[in-house]
Amino acid sequence: MILGFRIYHGLQEQELAKLEINYLQLDKGKIHVPSTKRANKRILDLKPFQILPLHEYLLKERKSLNEEIEGNYLFHRKRLIRGMSRIKKMINRYEPRLNNMAQVRASVITNWLKHYNLREVQYMAGHTYVSSTERYRTDNLEDLQKELEKYHPLANVASAKILPFKQNQK
Repeated sequence: MILGFRIYHGLQEQELAKLEINYLQLDKGKIHVPSTKRANKRILDLKPFQILPLHEYLLKERKSLNEEIEGNYLFHRKRLIRGMSRIKKMINRYEPRLNNMAQVRASVITNWLKHYNLREVQYMAGHTYVSSTERYRTDNLEDLQKELEKYHPLANVASAKILPFKQNQK
């Protein structure tokens, strides 16, 4: 579940530690992510395949840990910290290039930018400033060429083609 929150919602360790049971709305398929020093609060959609495991966790595993977990938190904080290092080691077996879990969040945000507009991604990532989200943009030349063709005044003229610039050779 923790890895799912990291991968599908880009949650940071501090956000995971602050999650409480009452932030889950399993019937609506939503989760409220509280604000931290570095991120704004937000409400995110749960993936359909996350709802049943979360429900089972609350009914079985969370109840058995109830005495160990302080307050109404969703996860045991000390276990969460140990779990993150275990998750990183597990991922490193399959992807040795992973340096830290921040790379996972960066990948999630970069992927969101391919599917959602900038402001939606800013909200989903919890960024206060849009410039924080913009740094995850990866504009490639193909996308720029498509945009140029889309908005260029001669794009609709069938005979007009944009030829690459050639320098005069002597």
